[in-house]
Amino acid sequence: MNMRSGLLAAIALAVLVPQTASAQTSTITLAFVEGEKTGFNQADCKAKKTKSVRYECNYPGTEFMVFLSSGSCPDEPPDGAVMVRNKVTVGADGVAGVAEIKAEDVNEDCPDDTTSTIRLCAVAGFKSTNVYGGSTTWQVYDRSELTLTYDSEPPSAPKLAETVGGENSIHLTWEGGSDVDQWIACYEKIGEAPSAVEDACGAGRETSALEEDPGRDYRGASDGGGEDDAGVEETGESEDAGVAEDAGETGDAGETADAGGESGSGTLSPAEQLATCALQFRFADGSARKGAITKLVNNQKYGVKLFAMDAAGNLSPPSAALTATPQQVYDFYERYRCQGGAEEGGFGCSAGAGMTLLPLAGLAVLGLLRRRDTRSAE
Repeated sequence: MNMRSGLLAAIALAVLVPQTASAQTSTITLAFVEGEKTGFNQADCKAKKTKSVRYECNYPGTEFMVFLSSGSCPDEPPDGAVMVRNKVTVGADGVAGVAEIKAEDVNEDCPDDTTSTIRLCAVAGFKSTNVYGGSTTWQVYDRSELTLTYDSEPPSAPKLAETVGGENSIHLTWEGGSDVDQWIACYEKIGEAPSAVEDACGAGRETSALEEDPGRDYRGASDGGGEDDAGVEETGESEDAGVAEDAGETGDAGETADAGGESGSGTLSPAEQLATCALQFRFADGSARKGAITKLVNNQKYGVKLFAMDAAGNLSPPSAALTATPQQVYDFYERYRCQGGAEEGGFGCSAGAGMTLLPLAGLAVLGLLRRRDTRSAE
């Protein structure tokens, strides 16, 4: 009985040992820390920002190093290479950590209108000694790499083609390049604020009350956004609802604004120009060519200009500024209610002959159907 137990234990050990060894897979990896972008723009470079990269090597007994290379990853660091992690002998538990890659290491001079790449290389290897000649050579065991970019080429300035005032909103149409990640509208009030704004029935409301809750009209929350909307359109897609059918007759739609000026005005950079803009509205869809700024004050004139931003965060010069004025929209139902109509639906909006005949026609149809049922029964 004891011999049988010992034999089974030996067989189990022989089976388990290879399985345990094969489970200990060695790896070497490089990866950007979650949420980290893969490149630097010119502003990052000038501000000496860094990127966080996680590295790991599980090849016990090898020497491990991480360095930057302007070309493909070589077996060893080239002369003058930036060493992120110097050669370290990997122990039984491996080696891991987070490295900070400096923007100035990717492109030290932060040049304008330039796109370049650099590789982050991780190499694990060992030294091999020739017994006869006594020479030592370096042999690579495994490697991994990441590509970092430097991009200081901004998108071209967009062309703001049209600005049309809607209800508590301004609807924009523009033209621009294809290398855009998002659009940023910069807008400002022009002239004095209206002392009161007419509601759907012509009654005045104080402007201050409207600004506290500009998304309200006769029907409740407007299509331009609810109370919790912070005034930033995340999708970049404008809605047709809430736009007046004759909204093109604004009187000043498309007029060039006195404030804002031409694109690239003054000596300020695009980023500095945007930083001086207190009111901003972002369209997150870079492929969009129309959108709406919402939660505005009706009868208040606004000047609007548009910026483009690429995926690297480079900002274009602004478009020339245009103006538009949001206006109250009077739809058919509102006009009916303002004239004293009390019906919630149906044909209560008009006393025209056509409206009167429709219910009578319905009764005639019902009578005809009933007559046919009576004949069938006979």
